Amino acid sequence: MYNSRWILGNYKQDLLWLFLPGPLIMFANLFIHDTPGSGIFAVYFFLNSCLMGSGHIYTTGWRTYLNPAELRRSMIYLWAPLLCFSAFFCWRYFSLHWLIYVPAYAAIWHHIRQSFGIQKWYQRQNGVFRKGSDYFTYFLCAVPFLIFHFRDDAQFNSILFKNDLFSYPNNVLKYFFYTIYLIGFLGWVIYEVKLLKHKEWNRLGHVALVAFLNAWCFCVGQGELGVLFPLVAYHGVAYFAIMSSTLTKTKVNFTVLHAVTIVLLTGLVFGYYERVIEFKEGLSPSLFWESIWAGIYVTPILSHYIFDAFLWQAKHPEAHLVYGSKPTLRSAESV
Repeated sequence: MYNSRWILGNYKQDLLWLFLPGPLIMFANLFIHDTPGSGIFAVYFFLNSCLMGSGHIYTTGWRTYLNPAELRRSMIYLWAPLLCFSAFFCWRYFSLHWLIYVPAYAAIWHHIRQSFGIQKWYQRQNGVFRKGSDYFTYFLCAVPFLIFHFRDDAQFNSILFKNDLFSYPNNVLKYFFYTIYLIGFLGWVIYEVKLLKHKEWNRLGHVALVAFLNAWCFCVGQGELGVLFPLVAYHGVAYFAIMSSTLTKTKVNFTVLHAVTIVLLTGLVFGYYERVIEFKEGLSPSLFWESIWAGIYVTPILSHYIFDAFLWQAKHPEAHLVYGSKPTLRSAESV
């Protein structure tokens, strides 16, 4: 039943798990620095990169490979990993350098789609779908990322995304797209002001959050801490929370404690495992084994992106359990 306009049941839970993680990491970045040999930074890096970044990817397994009914629904769970492994084995073995860009850009698209999906979920909770909000969400997430390509002051000092994105420092193009972004941002403000009477605070708050995070990280942020960590925290923690909530709805006898425990343990174990695989890839004795490890490393990541595109659709067989019984939805034109 739709007895709440909030995804996790009430505004406190949504605020804590869906809204605050990104801004809290931005605040923490004021005090934590990438200092060589720093134990504090090592822990901070593990929590952000391994747990929230890599770890959340593997929790998808609870709705796919550990769900026999889901496995029977589609052959995608067979062919997607095989395709991903084959592609990145060949990337390393045959030096197909252009493929290096695929995981990074797929990750950004996945991040944008999650931002879009959460605000769409809020529209569903509110009982009204708004195409304008959909378009503005894409715009406010994508244009800052486009601007990032033309910056010349966002250097990466460690392994995340280094050389994985195209870079073309150009102030003319940067300020051109800044202007485009400003015009679009003002258009969004005007659009939301007109809708204030409907009090859609959940949807509005989330769109404002992702607009702020993407603009700050991609247009102002410096290095991994400033560019990636706030986005990873927003994305990873929200995914953990929504997956935990979903498991209590789709699996019999799963309490909140059960769901949260297995999701966090999955994230910790496999987040660490991914770092081990990465380490083994760098120490492989031959090009063949290096290519094997490269395929093993990338396959769960890209498979996660592909599976998510199907798992969270409104037409998925478990959608009525995840999102609740369908409410009476109105178009934006009727309100």
